[in-house]
Amino acid sequence: MKTATNRLFNHRSLPAVSRANFIVRAIGKAVLAQVALACFLPLAVCAQNLLPNPGFEKPAPGVPPGTPVSYINFCGNAVSSAAADWVVSIDVCGGNLTSTLVPSTAPSGGKYMMHIVTDSVNSGLASDQSFANQARTLASVWVYVNSGCVGIGTGNAAFTVDTDEITCETGTWIEFFKVPNSVSPSNTFVVYAFPATGADFYVDNARVVAVP
Repeated sequence: MKTATNRLFNHRSLPAVSRANFIVRAIGKAVLAQVALACFLPLAVCAQNLLPNPGFEKPAPGVPPGTPVSYINFCGNAVSSAAADWVVSIDVCGGNLTSTLVPSTAPSGGKYMMHIVTDSVNSGLASDQSFANQARTLASVWVYVNSGCVGIGTGNAAFTVDTDEITCETGTWIEFFKVPNSVSPSNTFVVYAFPATGADFYVDNARVVAVP
């Protein structure tokens, strides 16, 4: 898998991240200490991630990594996925969806990432446990689209929309970076197939932070 530049708003390319990491290594421990102190300021970049199991490192109970969790000819919300603290939804009755934890190839990925395959629009992955209501949030996540289009959103439970930002670019890792919520209060995060009918995609390193 490759990573290339996507020039849509709130997308960030891997080369920019790599250059930033190089600069951080070069400036030494003294400046890093100042950066650490800056994290005590109310900045979203230093804020706590509101999502549990954001890197999909923890499998769902009784579901070993690599085991597909599939729903066939189904419709329903918030049913179990292959990862702990994450659920899947199929909003079109008669749809199919499979989630699987597979070895991660994402930039700065851990051991696993989530693989979602669905033939239904507005269907995909969602955070299981709602976090405390927030007026404003910023969401970031890495997505690799094999086919279809993928949208993300942060919002209010069933009223969360998956159109805060969308990509249809395939064959490359894309980072949705600091995408603001369009629905308030914000307590749920989703990564769905949209607007095409169905999608095949990978997800890793999700992050939602509150904005003071």
